[in-house]
Amino acid sequence: MDVWKSEMESCCSMNVDSLYKRLMENKEKAGEPGFLLSSGIAAAPHDEMLFDSVTFYVKTVEDSKLELTAKVHYWHATDGAWDKVAVIDKFSDIDECLLWLNDNRNASKQSADILAKKC
Repeated sequence: MDVWKSEMESCCSMNVDSLYKRLMENKEKAGEPGFLLSSGIAAAPHDEMLFDSVTFYVKTVEDSKLELTAKVHYWHATDGAWDKVAVIDKFSDIDECLLWLNDNRNASKQSADILAKKC
C-alpha cells in the first residue's frame, strides 16, 4: 500500500469513529430536512505534503435518505489551497448508516478507495 492511501485510511478511520459517536448523539434528528452533521474533526496525515486534512459529513437528501460525504483539503505554499469533495455512500436511514460506520475497518478502506479516485 502506498503512503498516501495508508495515511488516507488512517484519517478516514478517525472520521468514521468521530462521526459514529456524533450521529449516536443526534440520532433522533437524522433524516429531518436540513440535517447536516460533521465528524467534528479535520484529521491530518503525518506527512502534510500529501494532503492537509479530511472531514466527513452526513446530510439529509431526497426522501429522508442520508448522504455521507468527505472533504479533502489541500494546502501548498506555492499552489495555494483547494478542496475535493466526494460522496462516499447513501443510506436509507440512520440505522443503516450507523451499521456501516460501526465496521470501521471496512468503512475506512472503502472511503479511502473512493477518495483516491477523486483526489
